[in-house]
Amino acid sequence: MANESGVEQEFSLRDRVEVVRTDAATIRPLRHAVLRPGRPEQDSVYREDDDPRALHLVARYGGNLVGCCTVVPNSHPELPGAPCQLRGMAVAPDWRSRGIGRMLLGELDARLAEAGISMVWCNARMAALEFYLREGWTAHGASFTLVGLPHVVMWRAVPRNQPSGQRL
Repeated sequence: MANESGVEQEFSLRDRVEVVRTDAATIRPLRHAVLRPGRPEQDSVYREDDDPRALHLVARYGGNLVGCCTVVPNSHPELPGAPCQLRGMAVAPDWRSRGIGRMLLGELDARLAEAGISMVWCNARMAALEFYLREGWTAHGASFTLVGLPHVVMWRAVPRNQPSGQRL
């Protein structure tokens, strides 16, 4: 962003985006718009949404919801060290490639580490594969179709010593 003299001003989006815990109802509109457009809204409701162990995170800029994710207790049969599944990772289209996904994963890592969880897995859309690989995730197995789109199972070790002031 340039000031009046045309000189670029440095500012940190990280300082202006808040990533906090929320409830499933708050994130469902974004989850639906990004992950299930054109489908019934009920397709954006996960059976684990109301599980008290579920963690729903939202990224907000100003008062606007710009990203979200959910983590639920769900182990993968081929990844015995991963007791939790990342689901519903979504960033509003106008906010992609600005670090919102990385901020959500950073807060997620902090909360999982505090809870003593050392590994997490997800069904990643192939369109998001490069993002997950850059963030340290590893693909596991062959691709498959889920909700009409190609996906692959991915996992990641939860980094230790992540700062966060709150518990999972």
